[in-house]
Amino acid sequence: MRWIYLDYNATTPLAPAAQEAMLPYLADRYADPRAEHAPGRIVAEAIDDARTRVATALGAFADEVAWTSSGTESCSRALRETIEPALRAGSTPHLVVSAIDHAAVLGTARFLQTLGAGLTVVRVDAEGRVDPSDVMAALRPETRLVSIGLANEEIGTVQPLAAIAELCHDEGVLVHTDATQAFGKLPIDVRSLGVDLLSVSAHKAYGPKGVGVLYARRGAPVEPCLLAGFEAADEPAGMPNIAGIVGFGAAAPVAADAAQHSRQQLAALRDRLAKLLLSGAGGGQVYGQIEGPRLVNTLCIALPGVTASDLLSATPEIAATPCATGGPETVVLSPTLQAINADPRVASGAIRLSLGWQTTADEVERAAAALLDAWERCRD
Repeated sequence: MRWIYLDYNATTPLAPAAQEAMLPYLADRYADPRAEHAPGRIVAEAIDDARTRVATALGAFADEVAWTSSGTESCSRALRETIEPALRAGSTPHLVVSAIDHAAVLGTARFLQTLGAGLTVVRVDAEGRVDPSDVMAALRPETRLVSIGLANEEIGTVQPLAAIAELCHDEGVLVHTDATQAFGKLPIDVRSLGVDLLSVSAHKAYGPKGVGVLYARRGAPVEPCLLAGFEAADEPAGMPNIAGIVGFGAAAPVAADAAQHSRQQLAALRDRLAKLLLSGAGGGQVYGQIEGPRLVNTLCIALPGVTASDLLSATPEIAATPCATGGPETVVLSPTLQAINADPRVASGAIRLSLGWQTTADEVERAAAALLDAWERCRD
């Protein structure tokens, strides 16, 4: 079977440059980077170099970048290490998130709520867009943090984050963004975005699994460990993921370059796939900002009269993600589709097709033909 991989928003293949960079650190360069001997210093220098490469790709300074094990950990730390100190001091900090943020943000926010923090979840419109005025209306005197994802992993909507950050800073509120889906797909510059904290994950951008980054702006009033290098006492204990860090350092500039130069090609393939499916199955529905900013590789589409699970079960050659579970009478929409008030009767057939660097025009044609053939069979 010739696989058609259309699940790049879930994870990506390892870039050749990252694999090549990692190999020595999986073999003979294994020393403790905290050690004073020469092998240790070699490893420490490689980690510092990777830190600089990732920071440059984000438009940040190297000392603003801290390693984590994943994007999930990065998001969790951003929220917890901003809110928990205030809780320990006896105050009642408040934070704001969006209804379509990733579970790493929403789950952590709700956990902090159980500890006594205030929480506001701002709504989104039918295309998944957060209105900056809604964020502004949610702010309170005790609001300490606003966390809004830069781009949604399911429908691809890109948020007006710079405008949100400006409004929040005018009120003295810190801003975090989960940029794990945006890195490698959108040009990212932390200064232009105006955020104080930003999370990314290597495996979403052709780097290795098991490593992420938390950016924290110089001078941001957050826990010191957010700003520390791995060698500092504030850094979490344990041996760092050396090969993963080095691999991320190699993948980051490649991903940043692709975000600048591969966007038009990916957008054309995505739009071709949408056109084929919509013309072949009348009455289909595309979710997300059709005219506004959207991830160039992301297509969330529902074909009428079928369920997502049936459609993907009938096309085992396609790797994609369903956005709804259950049958027509028992459909459960994803949190994102619920948040945009998608009609369950239509959205029961919603699937996410996410393209990547290795997606070809031939794969798009084959995927459309297979999905339309399965749609005909499932309807019958």
